[in-house]
Amino acid sequence: MFSQLNDNQMKIDLSRTTTAAARNPVATELEELYEIFNILIGGIETLTNDEQRLTNESLQIQIALLTLKEDLSKVKLSIEESNAYLDAGNLERRLFS
Repeated sequence: MFSQLNDNQMKIDLSRTTTAAARNPVATELEELYEIFNILIGGIETLTNDEQRLTNESLQIQIALLTLKEDLSKVKLSIEESNAYLDAGNLERRLFS
């Protein structure tokens, strides 16, 4: 929402404000409020960017975890098949020994 605001809307013409501030202390307070507002807008934009980055990283980690689970299942099955083959070989060797 705030990021849609135009930079020109967010910035103040400092020379005009400085002149006005000399005549009007309310203008000085208004300038300070705009500065605070700009700082808050920057913080909100940073938090929004961080949220998006963390969401993307989380999704990548979830995908990697699913891939690892699938690979682990394949390795487990391969080990079980190898053990069955070795057990059969050992049984055969004992029978013919």
